[in-house]
Amino acid sequence: MSAAARVLHLIPTLDLGGAERQLRYLCPQLAACGLEPHVAYLRGGPNLAPLLQARVATHPLRASHRSPLLALEIARLVRALRPAVVQTWLPVMDIVGGVMAQVLGVPWIASERSLPSAYAGSTTMWLRNRCVVHADAVVSNSIAADAWWAAHLPARVMHCAIPNGLPLDELEAVPPAEDALLFGLGGERPLVVFVGRLDQGKNIDTLLDVLVRVVREMPADALLCGDGILRAQVRARIEREGLVGRIAAPGYVAAAPAVLKRAALLLSLSRYEGMPNAVMEAAAVGCPIVLSDIPAHRAVLDDDTAVFVPTEDADAAAGAVLASLRAPAPAHVRAARAHARAATWSVAAAARRYAELYRELSAGR
Repeated sequence: MSAAARVLHLIPTLDLGGAERQLRYLCPQLAACGLEPHVAYLRGGPNLAPLLQARVATHPLRASHRSPLLALEIARLVRALRPAVVQTWLPVMDIVGGVMAQVLGVPWIASERSLPSAYAGSTTMWLRNRCVVHADAVVSNSIAADAWWAAHLPARVMHCAIPNGLPLDELEAVPPAEDALLFGLGGERPLVVFVGRLDQGKNIDTLLDVLVRVVREMPADALLCGDGILRAQVRARIEREGLVGRIAAPGYVAAAPAVLKRAALLLSLSRYEGMPNAVMEAAAVGCPIVLSDIPAHRAVLDDDTAVFVPTEDADAAAGAVLASLRAPAPAHVRAARAHARAATWSVAAAARRYAELYRELSAGR
């Protein structure tokens, strides 16, 4: 395949986050569009194996994210591959990889995975945003983020929103989780699930307030699928509340879609999101959903497909969860509507839009 169809993705890790998952969903579909995707990364993770299985070309980088040698290593890779486009994912690569693409004269696309205003106090994000204004294009995964960049980019920089996509056939084929995947919670009680990073952006303290109340007021269990800086605090609180065996926080769960298929409800009380992968996956597998009332959640679902609650209101969230568990019929009606909506969230459609953008940038350059 010619270098004109080659796209190099630069990402810090292939670990647990939504950006990493989207990239591993996207690359096989880019290949189906006639492109040759390559992925360079600093550290592997759960999303590396699926890329290898799909025969996507991968390039482990030896330098650390703090080393000046990283720029040289990326430059050597770009010169060797001669890609038509470089796309960067997450701040480290937006800064180092983006600058090197510009120095070497290769069209550069920066990926916006959240809402830039949510990180207003971060020095790293300030530097990253100063670099991104020199990109050839910025692709956001939400309309809100695209609107933010529209107000901050020079006129020469292209920008657009390409929503996250899902491998719908793959998710449809996943069987519901068996008891062995429920981390000692038994499986006979309704299961409330959270999927995501354990950090402040996901509003974990409020989420735990809700889960503690729910499992004390009715026979239900809760499972937090995800890792992050608050994992030790989460486990300590579960022990302090005496709820080991009723609430579990095992860390990263590879079989999260199977767990969602088994669950009575997904709960997400995020303070901000880009485009919420876990919420989309829950909708795609038919799991009822209770969400914080933030624009990113409203961009995906509405009052016909989910229950929305004020972000910091633990009482309102607990009430919504308990109501859904005690009267599941309306929750399943909403879940069926969300499942029908999810049929439009194909990763193949997202890949086609990326392919069009790559070819437009390559032809323009």
